Amino acid sequence: THHLAHADEHLTVVKALKNVKPDGCCCVTTPQDVALATIRKELDFCRKLDVKVLGIVENMSGFVCPYCQ
Repeated sequence: THHLAHADEHLTVVKALKNVKPDGCCCVTTPQDVALATIRKELDFCRKLDVKVLGIVENMSGFVCPYCQ
């Protein structure tokens, strides 16, 4: 059900912006493996709704956890 709630949030945003006609979206992800599956779903969502992806930002890519050795 979490995935469905996530999709509902995205659909709500896309519907709210429909009258604004944005140029596209910028997707933000992190370098963790689990984030790859999430960003793939996000890009697929954008394709299905014909939302142009203007770019992808990799957040925290230079962050090194001091506790993860």
